[in-house]
Amino acid sequence: MSHAGRRLLLTIACLAGGGLAFPQSVTRELRGPEGLEERVAEGKLRLGVADAIQLVLLNSTDVRVSYLDFDDARYANLGARQVFDPLFVTSFNTQRGISPTTSTLQGAETLDAVGQDGRVTIAQRVPFLGTRYDFTFSGSRADTNSRFSTFNPAYNSDVTLRLTQPLFGHQSSFATRAVVLLAEQTVRESRATLEERLTRAIVGSVTAYWDAVQARESLAVARNSLELAEATYERDKRGLELGALPPLDIHRSESTVATRRLEVIQSEYARKRSEDRLRRLIGADLDPQVAGLGLDLTEQAVPSGELLAVDRASALDQARSRRPELEGLRHRLAATETGLRVARGNLRPDVSVSAFYSTNGRGGNALDPTTDPPTILSRGGFGQSLDQLRSLDFERYGLSVAVTLPLRNRGAEAELGQARVDRERALYLMRELEQAVALDVQSAADDLEKAKQSLSVSRLARDLAQKTLEAEQRKRELGENTLFFVLEAQAGRASAELSYLRAAVEYQQAVTGVARATGTLLERHHVQIAEAGK
Repeated sequence: MSHAGRRLLLTIACLAGGGLAFPQSVTRELRGPEGLEERVAEGKLRLGVADAIQLVLLNSTDVRVSYLDFDDARYANLGARQVFDPLFVTSFNTQRGISPTTSTLQGAETLDAVGQDGRVTIAQRVPFLGTRYDFTFSGSRADTNSRFSTFNPAYNSDVTLRLTQPLFGHQSSFATRAVVLLAEQTVRESRATLEERLTRAIVGSVTAYWDAVQARESLAVARNSLELAEATYERDKRGLELGALPPLDIHRSESTVATRRLEVIQSEYARKRSEDRLRRLIGADLDPQVAGLGLDLTEQAVPSGELLAVDRASALDQARSRRPELEGLRHRLAATETGLRVARGNLRPDVSVSAFYSTNGRGGNALDPTTDPPTILSRGGFGQSLDQLRSLDFERYGLSVAVTLPLRNRGAEAELGQARVDRERALYLMRELEQAVALDVQSAADDLEKAKQSLSVSRLARDLAQKTLEAEQRKRELGENTLFFVLEAQAGRASAELSYLRAAVEYQQAVTGVARATGTLLERHHVQIAEAGK
């Protein structure tokens, strides 16, 4: 797996529409850090900038919590669609009753009746239209000892289809759809929030990486400065032994060595702190086998090739169309528009239209009740009842309109007012964020230009400081100057080297800052959030 140009695909299943599926497991076990052992080489954890970014996105606790926040929105979207889930209901009942009679018209001195009935219903609200249908099939069997019964046993069947269409009010088709629309808009806003958090995580990992590189190079500069001071001290000590150096002058050289040893110690601990911070970000501190390994940072702070140039107008256009914060606020604004439309509809009267159609059938043994005992005229069963259903000889149908008109609806009025406030607030937030993004782009472009100029000037200053040191050392060898000028030149060279290093790191971070400000950081580092099935 290559470290340069790696395409990191973070797959987050976006469940929507007909592609919805219940998650395999709602609860998740905490995973250990990933991708660390494969980057161990020669007893060190070898990292480039791309490696640090990938490890942060894989192992950062903050990033994983951000994934869970996105999961919450997806599951809420899944739950919002339950209003469109079909419902299957079935029931079966059987009973027997034996009771004394009080009239000869009941057909027996003791009435013995046995009955069974069953019912199957499928009901659903049709997505987006809001129409509700109820399809019911029922059947029954009745057996009695009454001599006046004309069918015994008697079989009855019935099929009924009922359609209800809300037109206005709380149950209108749009009000029904709005629940899903709001959930989908929340998912899109949550996705934009996830992208913004991933962007922050990348910025943090890049900053930590270059801070560690700067600390490493600063330590190298401090050690080199110490070596120069120690070499000067050894030369001066020999001069003192030969009588060529006054005894009091050796103290300046000794003091300089002590001061630069202190700088080395401070640089070592600064490097340790920066590397520990990078380890925590990439999750190396969670793996006991990797936590104690040193870091081999393969990137150099000094940029190679042509420096980045930014067109401010194009950068601002990119930021307006691609910044995840703006994208998330656009979806929030769309949600307020949906809520406002629902609130307006709630002020209207509730009006719905309902229609039904039903057909039924009868079957069983036909009896002649005028004989004693009753004579069987024909035999039949439940199939006979079903045949009559198909013939549509026995029908019922109807249409109804229901209107609910509140004389005063203060709750709906309050909801409308709150929806208007939410929309206006979102518009103000959008304007404020657009201003902040524009300023952010300008600041990022300024930081880049400053870093480029600082890099150029500090490179020149470093080269001149090196030449100055060489000249002072030569003069010292020829006896034309004192120790003070050599030590001063060494300190100037070290300071110029650190300034050049700082300018190089600032340039690298400024490049990342421009990508963040324009909303192209995820694309720059090949980070994608792919939807399921794509």
